[in-house]
Amino acid sequence: MHPLAHRLGLVLVLAAGCGEATPRSPSTPVRGRPDKAELFGDPTLVPTREGERVRRELGMAREIEHALAVLPAISASRVNVELPQRPSDGARVLAVVNATAPDGPDSVRERIATIIATIVGAKAQAEIVIEEPEAHAPAPPLSFDWPLVLGVLGLGFFAGMFVERARRLRPNGLPRRVR
Repeated sequence: MHPLAHRLGLVLVLAAGCGEATPRSPSTPVRGRPDKAELFGDPTLVPTREGERVRRELGMAREIEHALAVLPAISASRVNVELPQRPSDGARVLAVVNATAPDGPDSVRERIATIIATIVGAKAQAEIVIEEPEAHAPAPPLSFDWPLVLGVLGLGFFAGMFVERARRLRPNGLPRRVR
């Protein structure tokens, strides 16, 4: 076999490992700064007043999300709770939900407000954003990672060459056991 073919095969194998990283899907947010859960969610941190307040906020937000998941009209939800500095003030709650309501969005909004008031308190200032869930988008077209495809083809080529050379070394093919 020609030495150029060996070099070309080596380049193909190396190209498979040197391909660019798979791009993130559009639904995966790129994070520049950590959010509250990443900063204060670890219970092993030394407790501070701020940390305990944030852990309470995170716990309430998760509890609201779990309660909203029970409602059949809601497909997804994301909740943020901010407790006030003074106990006399009401907490602020932002709930963003994907909901399809046959009765209309007002009936869902009332149920969400009731859940928020029950978990956070009656003084809570709730902002509820209701979005229609996206229609099922068509599947993205099949795309090939060309360096990977070429690398696999190159490995197959060299595996075939290896078997061919192994057979040439022994005139009768692979050795047989003698009984």
